[in-house]
Amino acid sequence: MRANPEPARGDGPGVITQDGCAVEVYLRLPYRGELELLARHLPPQCSILELGCGTGRLTRHLLEQGHAVTAVDKSPDDSTRRAQLAACRRHLSPGGTLLFQRFDPAWLRAVEPGPFPSAGEVEVGIERVVRRGDVVDMSIRYAIGEAQWRHHFTARAIDDDDVRLAMIEAGFGSMEWIDVRWGAAKGAG
Repeated sequence: MRANPEPARGDGPGVITQDGCAVEVYLRLPYRGELELLARHLPPQCSILELGCGTGRLTRHLLEQGHAVTAVDKSPDDSTRRAQLAACRRHLSPGGTLLFQRFDPAWLRAVEPGPFPSAGEVEVGIERVVRRGDVVDMSIRYAIGEAQWRHHFTARAIDDDDVRLAMIEAGFGSMEWIDVRWGAAKGAG
């Protein structure tokens, strides 16, 4: 029998979101050029629905580039991946592209507790990793100066073929990988 994953939670000073993220940490994470990676999929001044925007780290850069952005973060509903993808497909304009991100499945299968590269002023360490097949429960420690936060969450390693099947089932057409974490899917028809 498989144990249920632990619910996401976090602790530390300041505001902690419903899914355990420390707002102060995410406000201080540096921009790492993600939009340059995605640029060929972002027509000039296009309309963007950014799901999972968090503190708006990418949103600010999209707005600076002249895009019309509707940014939302996790709703209180525990939606399934299928329902989320179906909603994305419904909101996608004709000829539009869904850009999505996942954890690198190879990284999830190999990550171990220990130090992790810092992100700007944010020091990062993996404190705990518990695997149950493709499901990984993790605890990550963040530090900025003397302040510390912990984020406990569960992630699933999702392989390329599983992503492609989910996209087809949700009504998307062609799909391509931009790198191991980012993908793009076109609306079908």
